[in-house]
Amino acid sequence: MEPHLVRVLSLKIPPMTGKDVEAVRRGSIRYLNDDRAWAAYMKMPTVMRRTFGTGMRALVKRVEHKARLEVDGKAGMAVDRVLRKSGAYDGVCDALLASYAASRVTYCYPHPLGATSTICQGLHQTAGIGGNWAMDFCAAGTTLVLAVMDVEVVKISGHPPDHVVDSSTGIFGWNIHYATRDNYRWFSTHYGEVSVRAGQQLKVGHSVGRVGRWPGNPGRSHTHLGVTSPKGWTDAQRTIEKVAHAPRLPT
Repeated sequence: MEPHLVRVLSLKIPPMTGKDVEAVRRGSIRYLNDDRAWAAYMKMPTVMRRTFGTGMRALVKRVEHKARLEVDGKAGMAVDRVLRKSGAYDGVCDALLASYAASRVTYCYPHPLGATSTICQGLHQTAGIGGNWAMDFCAAGTTLVLAVMDVEVVKISGHPPDHVVDSSTGIFGWNIHYATRDNYRWFSTHYGEVSVRAGQQLKVGHSVGRVGRWPGNPGRSHTHLGVTSPKGWTDAQRTIEKVAHAPRLPT
């Protein structure tokens, strides 16, 4: 069994109470980043939220499926065992599910688990890069940014974030250009710090830098992330949308 599972399952923790079950459900739905599931959950009577039964098991299976886990194998049993016994519900649930996801996912959300991050501009083209479809992920300055899939850093460009924003392009901060083996080209910008170098091979979830704090308007701080697909515009749009709905991984 994986070392992190041994640590989690060996914790001296009390049996789950009704409130514990409610918190595990909340943490699981938050991990899924599923607005519909959250809305449905909030409409449930409190007593139903705190009942461990078929609803909770179905939710765990959805988490496993979302993270490409073994539904009926060791992973499923371990998740179920932790959820039933853990009094450290939210943190243990999030950490366990995310640790599985980190080794199984193809895409991840660009900001890590626990970071306050929202999509503040939906699908749009990156100015100056033909066919590059992007989204803006708003997060506070210094928030970590992650590689959203396995990539190679092709180039780092841009300028230090304390320089004036280029009014003609809106570009602020450092840019990172990525490529995949199957010729997807990624462009990400508005970094305050960059922690990778050109030529570096990255795995999904690798920390690449930090969000720049937008000068004079910190509420604008965000990660612009776009992709150009060798299969055309429609595939590029679908790819960035997959990233927007991908699991949030721990750092």
